[in-house]
Amino acid sequence: MKMRLSCVDAVIAPTKKVERTLREYGLTESEIAVIPSGICLDKFQQPCEEEKIKQFRIKYDIPQEARVLLSLGRLGFEKRVDELIYGMCHLVKHGENVRLLIVGDGPARASLEELTEKLRLGTYVKFTGMAAPEDIANYYQLGDLFVCASTSETQGLTYIEAMASGLPLVCRKDACLYGVLEEGGNGYSYENLNEFSEIVSRILKEPLWMEKAVEHSRNNARKFGTEQFGNMVLNLYQKEVWRGEYERNESIALCEKREDCVEKWSRTCNVHAKKCS
Repeated sequence: MKMRLSCVDAVIAPTKKVERTLREYGLTESEIAVIPSGICLDKFQQPCEEEKIKQFRIKYDIPQEARVLLSLGRLGFEKRVDELIYGMCHLVKHGENVRLLIVGDGPARASLEELTEKLRLGTYVKFTGMAAPEDIANYYQLGDLFVCASTSETQGLTYIEAMASGLPLVCRKDACLYGVLEEGGNGYSYENLNEFSEIVSRILKEPLWMEKAVEHSRNNARKFGTEQFGNMVLNLYQKEVWRGEYERNESIALCEKREDCVEKWSRTCNVHAKKCS
């Protein structure tokens, strides 16, 4: 990796978290441009399909008045979805009318379902399995909060999709959230289960904050769109081209200056030699 990076003029990192890793490989700050990967936000900003959402509530036995915590993504062990299930224990014990909807599939699903049964949370934790691509936006619209316990993300595109859908975020603290989750604005980060349950309980009881956070998330998501990404990459390319041209011209000017100095020195030597003769 170090050998590959040694011959580049600039490297694009999607997050500050990746930038830190690149710095460990020896790159300097000036050689790294942090540009979040752009995604198409349009489908997440469309009006929700009320009938589809109603069908989801019936299918997964989610009461109309229950609030929905949404977890969406691959169910790998490194995603720490079990932490969200344990968090539901705290919420249910405190009488919160919430449901955790886990959208996705993966190698950890069986153990997560076993944990749910062991904790007797079958009524409160629902698994959808792999979702059809055309249903993803509707699942986001079904949620009230987007929750995530993963610390293995490099960027976490589901965070951006959730924001574009107008969901506030409650996520385990991680460097990849820099510039995504704005503390107290469009969500909160947590560091332990008690914090998780306290944050969820508190903000679900604050409708004014929720209303502002919805708009905050939507506004924040705009900077991660494909157009913004394209403009930032284009600006980087232009900057590197201009820098390359400047360095080339500077090198040519330096060579010409040296040649001029050598020529002047040579003439001076010739004059001195004639005087001596």
